[in-house]
Amino acid sequence: MNNKLKVGMNIFTIMLLFNISLWSCSDDDKKKVDAVEFKLSKESFSFGKNGGEEILYVQTNVTPTISFDADWCTIKEETTNSDKNRKYTLTVAPNTETFQRSIDIIFAINDNQTQRLNVSQAASEYLFIENKLYSLNSEESYIDIQIKSTKGYSIEIANEAWVKHIETKAIADSTGYVYTEVTNSTEQFFIDVNQMPEDRATSITFTLGDYSEIVEIIQSGKDKPAPDKTGMESDAIELAKKMFLGWNLGNSLEVPKSEIGWGNPKTTKSMIDAVKATGINAVRIPCAWNSYLEDQITYKIKESWLSRVKEVVSYCVDNDMYAIINIHWDEEWLERNCTVDKQDEVARKQSILWTQIATYFRDFDEHLLFAGCNEPDVTNKTGMAVLKVYEQTFIDAVRGTGGKNAYRNLIIQGPLTNIDHTYDFMDMAVDVVPNRLMMEVHYYDPWQFALKEEDGPQRWEKLQYFWGTENQKHAVGEYSERWNEYGNEDFVITQFAKMKSRYSDNNIPVILGEFGATHRKFDDPVLQALHDESIAYFHKYVITQAKNHGLVPFFWDMGYDMSIFERKNNMKTKDFLLNAMIDGAKEGVYPF
Repeated sequence: MNNKLKVGMNIFTIMLLFNISLWSCSDDDKKKVDAVEFKLSKESFSFGKNGGEEILYVQTNVTPTISFDADWCTIKEETTNSDKNRKYTLTVAPNTETFQRSIDIIFAINDNQTQRLNVSQAASEYLFIENKLYSLNSEESYIDIQIKSTKGYSIEIANEAWVKHIETKAIADSTGYVYTEVTNSTEQFFIDVNQMPEDRATSITFTLGDYSEIVEIIQSGKDKPAPDKTGMESDAIELAKKMFLGWNLGNSLEVPKSEIGWGNPKTTKSMIDAVKATGINAVRIPCAWNSYLEDQITYKIKESWLSRVKEVVSYCVDNDMYAIINIHWDEEWLERNCTVDKQDEVARKQSILWTQIATYFRDFDEHLLFAGCNEPDVTNKTGMAVLKVYEQTFIDAVRGTGGKNAYRNLIIQGPLTNIDHTYDFMDMAVDVVPNRLMMEVHYYDPWQFALKEEDGPQRWEKLQYFWGTENQKHAVGEYSERWNEYGNEDFVITQFAKMKSRYSDNNIPVILGEFGATHRKFDDPVLQALHDESIAYFHKYVITQAKNHGLVPFFWDMGYDMSIFERKNNMKTKDFLLNAMIDGAKEGVYPF
């Protein structure tokens, strides 16, 4: 027998013996051999707090024993067509506990073959606030809201105009998504003073997952003084009669952040005394407020700024002069936002600011008037509808503070304070107090004479040095284009007549809140004298005709260029201009 034959016989013998061995095994033993492949389709499942179902496959042809200890988890075997794969539905109930839970499920087919499945579930989110109602007085205050929770939550304040989140004093610790215990946190909020007489309410919503807790805040209205007519006897017409001539403290208190930021010195009592000494008895005090706020959430005005404005007002009132304070240009927060999309936001701010201003100045008598804004940028009826909301807000806010403000004379502005716009589509707000409203417009016509700073290429764009029909004679030779037929005496009368027929004749006096023309400087003394003559005549004529038509004139004095007082030079006056103005005020007679 050769070696190949011996090898073949040996292989045959081994195979024969192996088959004999298999034939001699029991059925159970054969199954154990076949079940060597024992595997789970997943090693772990993670469930959220709401629980749910998952499918697990087990690769085995032997029914395994399953053991675990948890009543929140169940396993059900499903019917399949496979002898080697078993299907199970794993069901986890919602977790109502505030801690994570976890179990190991053991699958076994004999003592030596086991598989482990880990099932974990996130803790239930927990949020609880015991005190859900705060009843507060009208003063500013802080509240601490105690919260129990298992996880970070969101905070939503329904009205951030007077409620502000200050800080979180303590907060739950966490590791990853799951919180292992309920922890305490304290949220602190600032509640601003309620200047209005009415109670107000808002809410703070704390949200964690699908659950929210709502805290209600009710704040009492500020004590509203009873209407006080002492020193407030004059209605709008009677008060207008008392104003001989008005002057603007321009480019001072309306300057953002700094009274002296635009080149004028700080206003002093001696300055106002100097104005009074000329015969002028009314001062318009343009005011900024937006840059003097403590923040842009509560719109609270700094006490120091309210005090400063009051100081200047007192210079006037104590001098038996009439004073007007307004919300001026003020960084354009109102003036450039007379739009539908900004209406709610601006009206709210207007109400909050004027409530503070009116409350602070409430004890002044009728010598102090309030003006709602300055030159609102409105050129059509759509914008006018928005402006009417702002002006109604102003009136309501002032009246709502009671005391002398129940009778104070108030000034509302025409669209762009433009005479034509005001005549064409002004829509008056209403006042619960009769005959206490005044209208305001401004007058800087013709532009080429009053305000234009440099020549343009067209003839009508040339600067005008001369004004008035009699002064046309000076526009000759090289100055032939320095006078224009537009905007002279007849135009003044036409424009002011519009205000008379629409307002003055209907018991609504008009404040000509700003008017004036730039005093230009020339090297040629002859030209300078002729220009000065036109400037003086212009101001005298405008003042006279303003009063004749029921408009109370307030000259715009910026402290330089267009001015009658040199504030940096002990209030030295431009006598030629001042005398013309005083003469015009004496000649003018109010038609009421």
